[in-house]
Amino acid sequence: MVKAYCHEKDAYSSLIYRFTKGYYCIFYGQGEERLLGIESMKKVIEIFDWEGSINLAKTYQKLYDKYVKNYNFPQWLSDILGKDSI
Repeated sequence: MVKAYCHEKDAYSSLIYRFTKGYYCIFYGQGEERLLGIESMKKVIEIFDWEGSINLAKTYQKLYDKYVKNYNFPQWLSDILGKDSI
C-alpha cells in the first residue's frame, strides 16, 4: 500500500513539474524549447486524462487554456510559437 501511494505521489509531482517547466520554457526558453514546452504541457493533460484523473485533466486544461491558449503573448513570441496552432 505504501509503495502504491508513494508511486502515485511521485508520479503526480513529476507531472506537475513537467507542466510548470513547460510553461517556463514557453516564456523564457529559446527557439525549439518553447515548442517543446507546449508539447510537454499537452502531454501532462493527456496523461491525466488517460489514467482516469478527469478532474485533474480538466483543471490543468483550464490552466493551459487561460495561460497559453487564450493568453495575449507579446508579438515576437506569438510569431515564434505560431499562435494559431496552439
